[in-house]
Amino acid sequence: MKLLRESCSKTYLNEIEGDDLRQFKVFLQKQETQTKTVKKRIDDRTVWNHFNNVVAFLNSYGLQDLIPQSEWPTYEEKPPEAYDAEDVSRMLQIAAEDERDVIEFFCGVGFRDGEGTHTEWHDIDFRNKEITIYSKAERFDWKVKDTEKRTVGISDRLVERLKARHKRHPGDGLVFPNSCGNPDKHLLRIIKRVALRAGVPRIA
Repeated sequence: MKLLRESCSKTYLNEIEGDDLRQFKVFLQKQETQTKTVKKRIDDRTVWNHFNNVVAFLNSYGLQDLIPQSEWPTYEEKPPEAYDAEDVSRMLQIAAEDERDVIEFFCGVGFRDGEGTHTEWHDIDFRNKEITIYSKAERFDWKVKDTEKRTVGISDRLVERLKARHKRHPGDGLVFPNSCGNPDKHLLRIIKRVALRAGVPRIA
């Protein structure tokens, strides 16, 4: 919200209008990030993320539809890169047990990062070897992309690995919680750390 205050002259929520968000968008697009060697504009996805966070905040206070979606910042979705089978094999050889859980889970279900992050034990049907993914707006303020509620089958190997993990981490909460029991939003970072140790080429 500091960025919004800096970019808009008005300070009261009930006075914020669509033009304030338009100014905020322009303000964000001019922001820069600095590394040790270079200063550059923040990328389009970061602009969108900041803008979306502010709009969500305003929506929560009843300030909705201040600006049409067509006037939001835009960004180009980059095609995902993937580790090949040889890379994954090398990673699994050196990964710790909990790290292997993360790697084999994502390889076995094909979920997006957020979907894996918000998977709970009661979403898994061990008998029928299935996992159902769906929005969890009330508990985690999170929704599946494009409302893609779906059920996917899982292999015997992944079933056994998840059962073993459940024995080590009992309960009916998240399969991959952080230290506070909340969704761990750094699961892909875990995979990248393993890849680095295994000498696998870096994926952005």
